[in-house]
Amino acid sequence: MTMLYRLFLCTLSNMNRIMCVCATINLLLTVATDAQWQTTGLSDCGPVTALVSSPPYLFAATFNGVYRSSDAGDTWSKQNTGLINTNCNDLIECNHVLYCAAQGGVFRSSDAGNSWTWTGLKSVFVLSLSMENSLMLAGTRSGVYASSDTSLTWQLYSDGLPGGFINDVIQIDTTAFAATGSGVYMRTPSMSAWVARKSGLSDTNTQVMLAAGPYLLCGARGTVFISSSMGTSWHQLYNHINQNLIYSLCVAQGSILVGGLSVSIADTAAKSWRNTNMPDSDNCSFLVVGDVVYAGNGNRLWKSSVSALMALLQEVSSDESMSAWTLSPNPVRTQLCIHSASELSGEVRLDVVDLHGQIVRQQHITVEGGPAQELRVDVSDLPSGFYLLRVSTGRRHGVMSFVH
Repeated sequence: MTMLYRLFLCTLSNMNRIMCVCATINLLLTVATDAQWQTTGLSDCGPVTALVSSPPYLFAATFNGVYRSSDAGDTWSKQNTGLINTNCNDLIECNHVLYCAAQGGVFRSSDAGNSWTWTGLKSVFVLSLSMENSLMLAGTRSGVYASSDTSLTWQLYSDGLPGGFINDVIQIDTTAFAATGSGVYMRTPSMSAWVARKSGLSDTNTQVMLAAGPYLLCGARGTVFISSSMGTSWHQLYNHINQNLIYSLCVAQGSILVGGLSVSIADTAAKSWRNTNMPDSDNCSFLVVGDVVYAGNGNRLWKSSVSALMALLQEVSSDESMSAWTLSPNPVRTQLCIHSASELSGEVRLDVVDLHGQIVRQQHITVEGGPAQELRVDVSDLPSGFYLLRVSTGRRHGVMSFVH
């Protein structure tokens, strides 16, 4: 049985589901061994296909139904009352209502998972869900269905799509995108059918999609693609991550987590990968709450910290460490502050790097010397998105990520 996995991130959005990625080109694969993953109270549940935060609860969709935690994942209870089919593929939350995609259709819960009711989409194998501007889309094994009345009634919405699985559906305002085994397709309300958007996709077996500021991204077989033209054309960001499909993508403070047979984290400016060495395999889903990263795989939910994973991406010279450097605020609106707890003197070069690997801001600062230095960069006029800050000070250099 093919298992299709989803991504959830509960930051930077007015909904609890957001997909985003930060990437560039020409990566070198490297491995580290010091990332620490810890077990949570959720295990022996089958694949953890989706994760959602709806305070004060965490929810996990699995092939054994929906689980809920009220203590940050230490303990979990099964919440399957009314869930006729417990083989769950996706889970989203909107306006305090949960929607679950299952092999038997779409279910909804308005009481934090205590009870579930069947929506108007029944006896359909649903793989993915998306909701935007009161339009809900369901990607299934046989096309896309749409509902404009919060899932009460549905209509087939598949004209122009190829046959086969709809692996993922997302919406950007009123524009919908579908990831299929034949590439990416797009549709707006004024269009009578979906149209292909796969120019530049060297691998059309697309599995997961996300919107990141002005960019659209998708994951295929070991490759992440990016489009700055709403899918009209694509170019490759990362490839040969591994020879397996990418099922999940996540950004934690600007760095990208990629899930497949393993979990890797990418440093876009230093152009390197780190394997986070999560135990077991088959990563299915992510959730970030504050500094905690949750990662679901084939039969268990793990957790780590954003700071621990990002520490893998600190590009440090062999002479001196830059571990004492920090950024704030992050996300930032106007001025980015770079703090150093170590003594610093001489010229400092600051490069702000965008998703394409282009330097969009460069600043040279001469520092007189002394401990506890603070440098500032004005980023108020930059487009919203994910960036890397490269810091160079003679023999020392480092990379830190931030969100604007």
